[in-house]
Amino acid sequence: FSADQIDEHVWLGDLDSSSNHNALDTLKISHILTVLDFEPPVTGDDRRIRKFIRAEDLDDHDLFEEFDGAYDFINDAVSHQQNVLI
Repeated sequence: FSADQIDEHVWLGDLDSSSNHNALDTLKISHILTVLDFEPPVTGDDRRIRKFIRAEDLDDHDLFEEFDGAYDFINDAVSHQQNVLI
């Protein structure tokens, strides 16, 4: 698990961390925000709330239109004292 806590309820990690169910359970991470150029597979028994943003890893890819939705997703989790992995 290679994620770091960057705020009280917010973790920043990688794709492998988002599928490490034991670590996610231990850290009580209930929300996962993923920004990738492909939609990662999710198992049928996954009980986390997920938001996926498709984005190419390019300097000129504009993520501005995604900020409000991403912020709302993170804020909703944090305001309910729930942990989120980005």
